[in-house]
Amino acid sequence: MKQLFTLFVAFVATVLGANAKPGSNTPMTFVGKSNFFVTMMGKKAGETTQLSDTIIYSGADFTLPSMKYNDMTIPSFKIIGTTFSGGYAGVTWEDQTFTSTAIDSEGVEKNITGTSLKGTFTHANGIYKVSLEVSFNYGTMPFPITYSIESYYVKEYSGTNAVMVGGVYGPHKAEVTYKVRTYVEDGVTLKDVEIPTYKLDNTEIGNLTIGGYTVKGLALNEDKGGYYRDYTSDNITMHFKAEGSFDSDYTITKLGNVLVTDTEIVNNFQPGAMPFPISSTTTLAGSTEIKSVTSTSVSEKSEASYNLNGQRVAPNARGLIIKNGKKYFVR
Repeated sequence: MKQLFTLFVAFVATVLGANAKPGSNTPMTFVGKSNFFVTMMGKKAGETTQLSDTIIYSGADFTLPSMKYNDMTIPSFKIIGTTFSGGYAGVTWEDQTFTSTAIDSEGVEKNITGTSLKGTFTHANGIYKVSLEVSFNYGTMPFPITYSIESYYVKEYSGTNAVMVGGVYGPHKAEVTYKVRTYVEDGVTLKDVEIPTYKLDNTEIGNLTIGGYTVKGLALNEDKGGYYRDYTSDNITMHFKAEGSFDSDYTITKLGNVLVTDTEIVNNFQPGAMPFPISSTTTLAGSTEIKSVTSTSVSEKSEASYNLNGQRVAPNARGLIIKNGKKYFVR
C-alpha cells in the first residue's frame, strides 16, 4: 500500500506539476478516442467509436463514461482501487480484475464484474497520455463488453481576461479558466482549447455574456511564439448576449484566431454581423511577467526592416522582446 501511495504521488506530481500536493486526490480529466463493443459467440457486435470521450482518474480510481449499445445505455461507473507499477518515467496497469456497480435509468443498481483491466500512463515533451482497456459484464447481460480509450490530459489554465472591442473600447476584465488538451496526431503535437463563457459588466453596450466554444487543432507557430489556429472557416458558433438587447447564437465567419503561449491566451473574433472585432487577452496565473522592453520609434508606414540593438526586426515594430531564445516583436 505504501508503494502504491508513493507511486501515485509521483504520478500526480508528474501531471499537475510542482504545485501538486503529496497525497492529493485531485481528479484528472483525460479525453480521447474510444472504442466500445460486445462480444457474441466470439465476434464483435455493436462496435462504436467515439472521437471524443472522457475518463476521470483520481488516485487509483477510474470513472468511465456511459456507453450506448443499441437501445440500452450502460451508465457511467467508477472502478476503485486499481493496482499499478512504475513511477515518474511512466506507469503500467497490469491485467487485473475489478468489481463495481452502476445505477441505470430506472434507479436500479446493476453489478459490474470486470474480467480485465490493463493500461499505461506515459509522458514526454509535455504530452500526458493514458491508454486503458477494460472488459466487463454488466448486470445480467449475457455478453461481455470491452471498452478502450487513448486519452490525453486536459489541463486548466486560469487568469485575468482583458477584452477590447474595436481596439478602442475597454479593457473590460473577467476572471476565466481555459481547458487545454495537448495531444499527438500523425506525429504532430496539437492543442484543443475550450474557451469559457464569461461575463463583462458595465460595458459600452451594457452587461455582456460571451458564450464559450472549442477551437481544435492549434499547431506550433514559431513566428507567433506559441500554438496558433485561424478558425475563421471552421464554422464555429458562439452565444452572445447583451442584457435588454440581443441574445442569440452567432457563427464566426469574419474573424477568428487563437494563440496559446506559456504566459497568455489571445483570442480574436468577430461573431455574426458585429461591426467591430473583439480581442480577448488572458494573462495566465503564475506566468512570468516581462519587466522591460527595448523600444525605439518606427514609422507605422515604414515597409523596411530596422536594426534594433543588433537585431533585425519586423516592419512597424516598436520593440523587441527576447525570451528563452525566441524573438517577439511589439507593435
